Amino acid sequence: MRTFATRDFKTALALVDKAEAMYQPTAMTVNVRAAIAIEDKKFDEGREFCLKALQLDPKFFPALFNLAEIPFMQGKYAEARLAYEKLLDDESSVDLIKFRLYLTYLLEKNDEVAKQLLDKI
Repeated sequence: MRTFATRDFKTALALVDKAEAMYQPTAMTVNVRAAIAIEDKKFDEGREFCLKALQLDPKFFPALFNLAEIPFMQGKYAEARLAYEKLLDDESSVDLIKFRLYLTYLLEKNDEVAKQLLDKI
């Protein structure tokens, strides 16, 4: 995750490959692949990796979040908003989800609703 966070995707993938060669793939390793694909705007590939991660762990929040990020990054803010709203039940990430919801309205230039959400964050 450190190499992913520093945007060293090549090294992150090499480390995931190494980990998966030693052990079975996990939701985390598959989701790293998903996140890199999404960052590279390979949205279909990213979606497939997210779905594989969710097969390994159906409640794995990072994969669920990444599925919501795909339409967000494609500028499909209403679709992203629906996906984010489904994630509001995860109390540990409520603020992150509220912020992403706020961004969908802000990027649609719906300032009134964006301000209302910002006041709740």
